Amino acid sequence: RGEQVSVVGDRTPVWSYELEILRDLIVKSFNVPKSVKAGKVLTVNITAVRDDTGAVATGRVNCLAKIGKKTLRLVNPPLVAAAAVKPSATCSWVVPKTAKGKKVSGVVSLTAESLHPLVAGKQFSVKVK
Repeated sequence: RGEQVSVVGDRTPVWSYELEILRDLIVKSFNVPKSVKAGKVLTVNITAVRDDTGAVATGRVNCLAKIGKKTLRLVNPPLVAAAAVKPSATCSWVVPKTAKGKKVSGVVSLTAESLHPLVAGKQFSVKVK
């Protein structure tokens, strides 16, 4: 925010700063479909906000989805949409055609940088039809 300069006895300037510290992120919305068809794309959206201002958080998106021990392939790199109407982070995976009757489970999180990284995320589970 602001900065102040003071001079000590030997004329060495001392700078002091007022730092803004982000304390926490809160998941505002988390959209997961109830099911997905085998061979199709599963898309999950998350929106996190700063606890101090309520502003939508931006940062690095982490996406992980598995069927059993097999990690699913991301369709594209995780996307952070900064649209004014509905800002969110999106993760999309290809569900194998052979996954019918199984369950996709995973986690989507958003890491915002502050003096220390802050993470907001949620786990999910989706049935494959």
